[in-house]
Amino acid sequence: MYVGLTGTIASGKSTAAKIFNNLGAFTIDLDKISKELLNINNIGYNEVVNFFGKGILAKDDSIDRAKLKNIIFRDKSYKKALEDILHPLIRKKEIEIVNNILSKNKSPIIIVHAALFIETQSFKRYDSLIVVYSKNDTCYKRLLKRDNIDE
Repeated sequence: MYVGLTGTIASGKSTAAKIFNNLGAFTIDLDKISKELLNINNIGYNEVVNFFGKGILAKDDSIDRAKLKNIIFRDKSYKKALEDILHPLIRKKEIEIVNNILSKNKSPIIIVHAALFIETQSFKRYDSLIVVYSKNDTCYKRLLKRDNIDE
């Protein structure tokens, strides 16, 4: 069984995935993969820096995520460009992980979680989709706490 799990930011996707993992499902966190792809000397890092320039780098040459967020949230074309770079790389890594799970398990339940399944229409590749829902004010409070930010 190949299942997508989605929801808005800070809705509880990771918590739901942990519960499914504790019940024996294999879980794949596409947001985590995305972050790993942006590590120094990774193909995602190189492609993103080549596109956006060295102005997005921190002093240690890592990608300053706050700088990158400021760029992509100001201009939708930059957000799309970032997605065009990262989504194929994320999908490739997802397929590698799924194939590894399938090579070792006869009938696994694989739950892949990320925020943009509906927006990108990628939910169609899964057998089913789980949507995690939380009230907006709950998500807002979680986000402030999680990211250690103020209003």
